[in-house]
Amino acid sequence: MLKKLSQNLSKRFKNAVDEIHKNQSIAVLLTIKKAKEYWKQIEPPSDWSREDWRFREQLLLEIGDFYSKQSSDVKCHIPFFFQALHEFVEIG
Repeated sequence: MLKKLSQNLSKRFKNAVDEIHKNQSIAVLLTIKKAKEYWKQIEPPSDWSREDWRFREQLLLEIGDFYSKQSSDVKCHIPFFFQALHEFVEIG
């Protein structure tokens, strides 16, 4: 999925019909980069006995479950972002 997202972002940027669409592609990429830096800082509680990545995986599933039940209205920033990200991956 990551490779497909990367290809689609690149394709959408190169084929942007105007500056607005080009800027949207840039915003998605920068948002992902910024979120990735925060994500790396998340560590499991001291009593966690498994690998750190397992903790992040479980946390991600909980976050996904929560936001899947939220509105994709632009007023709900994160669900709206995930909907837009999904469209980048699926539509290209």
